[in-house]
Amino acid sequence: MRQDGSQTLPRWPVRLDKYGAVGRLNLQNHLVYVTDFLWRSIFLIIIVFIFLQLWRGAYGSLGRDTVADYTLPEMLWYFMFAETIVLSRPRLSGRIDDDVKQGSLAYALSKPYSYVLYQYATFASEVTLRLLANALVGSLVTALMVRVIPISAKGLPFLVVSLFLSLSMEFCLLMTIGLLALWMEDTTAIWFIYQKLVFILGGMLLPLEVYPEVLQKAAGALPLKYIVYGPARLFVKFDLAQWWALTWGQLLWILGLGMIVTVLYRMGVRQLNVNGG
Repeated sequence: MRQDGSQTLPRWPVRLDKYGAVGRLNLQNHLVYVTDFLWRSIFLIIIVFIFLQLWRGAYGSLGRDTVADYTLPEMLWYFMFAETIVLSRPRLSGRIDDDVKQGSLAYALSKPYSYVLYQYATFASEVTLRLLANALVGSLVTALMVRVIPISAKGLPFLVVSLFLSLSMEFCLLMTIGLLALWMEDTTAIWFIYQKLVFILGGMLLPLEVYPEVLQKAAGALPLKYIVYGPARLFVKFDLAQWWALTWGQLLWILGLGMIVTVLYRMGVRQLNVNGG
């Protein structure tokens, strides 16, 4: 803290081991309630079952074995994995809203850690646990329903990298939305719009190939396809060239979004200092 009472921003490079400890502690706390995560997965079972019936009817009425180059088992596995990704993300922006309203953010700035990296450590640990629980339950249900597993084992290590980058991208997006609370106080409306865009243009409900060309182009201009569609497609249709394209896209978006988060955070800290916290 400076002599004039204003907060100093964390210097780089920072020690990252403290954030690893934060992530492990948060993971241990959530492991105590692992049964709650499994109960939440019941929702995933219900919607996978519903979509299986819908797609069976759609494929049967079309009289085709494939739709947009997806077989029925591939379509169901794609949907299950896309849904798993979306359901595994906690509402980070809502937590930041609460921190701003309750004054916890101003209090956290006096602590010897970066607020952004602290949030990333807790976000990543919670997402990891949710993702494992949802993927386990969803895979068991889908395998029992379609009795086919169209997944490339050699692509799984590459998929882990894609999921990590997807997690980091979504953290940047949710952090951006959450930091707007420093000016708006409540970002629920923005988060709601974001969620609906993920459902449609992010490729959660349907692979992007199913959409008309106009919507495909719109989705291609947004970062959302790198969060859900890209990893979900690789899950059922692994291709090394597509993985490289996805990875480069994710890295570029993380760089751009990370810069936006940094700017918003610095502006927000200055605002808190000017207003006295």
